[in-house]
Amino acid sequence: MRLLKGFLRFFNYKLEIINHKQGIPPGGGMSILLFLIFSFLIFNFSLSSEAATGIDPLLKWQTIETEHFHIHYYTQEDAFAKKLAVIAEDVHKTLSSVLKHEPNLKTHILLLDSYDYTVDYAMVFPEPRVTIYMTVITSNSHPIGYDDWLKFVFTHEYTHILHMDTMEGPAKFFQRILGRAIFPNTYLPWFVLEGLATYMETAKNPGGRGDDARWDAWMRMDVLEDNMKSIDQVSVATTVRWPGGHTKYLYGVEFFQYLSDLYGEDLISRLNLEYGAYMFSYGIDPLFRSIYGAPLSTLWIEWQEYLHKKYEKQKARITAQGLSAYTLLTTSGEEKYSPTWSPDGKYIYFTQSTVDDISQIRRVDVETGEEKKIAEGILYDDRFAISGSHMYYSRGAVFNNFYIYKDIFLMDLDNRKQKRISKGLRAGDIAVSSDGKSMAYTRNYLGSKSLWLDDLNGTQKEIGYCGQDDQYLTPAFSPDGKTMVAAKWLAGACCQGLYVIDMENNKEWPLIPATSMEANPTFSPDGRYVFFDWDRTGVVNIYAYDLQKKKLYQVSNVLGIAQMPVVSPDGTRIAFSNYSSRGYDIAVMDLDP
Repeated sequence: MRLLKGFLRFFNYKLEIINHKQGIPPGGGMSILLFLIFSFLIFNFSLSSEAATGIDPLLKWQTIETEHFHIHYYTQEDAFAKKLAVIAEDVHKTLSSVLKHEPNLKTHILLLDSYDYTVDYAMVFPEPRVTIYMTVITSNSHPIGYDDWLKFVFTHEYTHILHMDTMEGPAKFFQRILGRAIFPNTYLPWFVLEGLATYMETAKNPGGRGDDARWDAWMRMDVLEDNMKSIDQVSVATTVRWPGGHTKYLYGVEFFQYLSDLYGEDLISRLNLEYGAYMFSYGIDPLFRSIYGAPLSTLWIEWQEYLHKKYEKQKARITAQGLSAYTLLTTSGEEKYSPTWSPDGKYIYFTQSTVDDISQIRRVDVETGEEKKIAEGILYDDRFAISGSHMYYSRGAVFNNFYIYKDIFLMDLDNRKQKRISKGLRAGDIAVSSDGKSMAYTRNYLGSKSLWLDDLNGTQKEIGYCGQDDQYLTPAFSPDGKTMVAAKWLAGACCQGLYVIDMENNKEWPLIPATSMEANPTFSPDGRYVFFDWDRTGVVNIYAYDLQKKKLYQVSNVLGIAQMPVVSPDGTRIAFSNYSSRGYDIAVMDLDP
């Protein structure tokens, strides 16, 4: 009983602090019971489960205060914090005019560089706060076409703040009594919450996910393969059916873009304000009927009909050119990336992430289809390398207790023994030269990814030209070891391009002009061609560039996505990651140069 009384006294103390900050006199705020009830509700509806478990106590913190924000950062992040101060006020001006709301408290922004994975999130209880991890959202499987990743990410998260913080009418009355405990908009379905934020990241920035060819393929294949999700399925935080946790973002942004094109963007502010004025009696169907003149269920059916017409027309155009013939080596879908041939061409290794198992590197027998797990850990779509009987790969690992960084691991494929060969290196996308004497990889730090060369004898050096915010991805050695080709995203550029890197002279130049997203380059075994995936037509397909003739070829023609190509050691087949409504699978097709 004494312990319980002490616990309640502690909560009373915390409540008094919260009430004092809001100008509420003692006894005028939340009671303990109401605090516990609404804390449970708000934490379930407005907090990300991916928040950091701890922050390094040795970091030296500073704060920049602007008109609407407190930006908290540590010394190494100084340049980014100053940049964000300008971005944040600009985004606030843009979004507050659309959503017709400004928080009555300044929003706290926390900058962290403790993960090599993207886990940004926003919350409004007990005060508005955005946490941004300095790792860009772009990836090998899903390059994003933004011109400024920091603005892109903040636009998405700050939309959440303005949306969830909106309280009108009765909600304001309850706020006066209970403090910051009631946020009606947090009770909206997840496809509304994430769809609105993804819509804003797209409408207010170039290259948002709503305009992305890969996301368009996800939607296209759901429609064409009769696998569309119901309103119920997209209304929850996640679903066991692919695209899993992405579903609420994908369906949400597509639906809001449809409504905006048909009825105008100005109605979005009404959607924000009207639900923010009600508590628990205002259902979702009446909300949409009030604003758009039809209940949500009717609008959803009309949207589906629109999508069917749109994608059937696109299918007719694609199939008229002749679809590529290929063989699927895996069929379970979800996320299977970065195919890599064994030196003898017998196996294809790949990374796999599913909802019911830890991420893995697996291999599949090209002839029999037999699969086997090779390694597991915190993996995603990073490129890895096989040199002889050894595999070099990167995976997330704990570093100095408070960080999860990617490090390089080496596995002997004959006996499955492995060792960690770096600590805190933050390395990804590993490539090894054909003679096995050099290794290349990218290093993540403060929102950029630089390119490094390692002679495997303890000497490392940075190569290429990496400015603040620049990103190198998927380096690949030429067979003669004299050059590399890598994907590169430049700050302020329209899109990601491919660059040839002369390692000896430390020079680089574009392979071809980048007009859309070029990704995942690799050489043919004879060094004549560079294969890569490209969305130049609006559909992601495999292309080959002839280095001798300076000529470009389209290699595949698919309805979904064909990406991450890699040519077999004998040059006769090409493996790639193929997309259907089940997700990504490993496929192989014949290669005829």
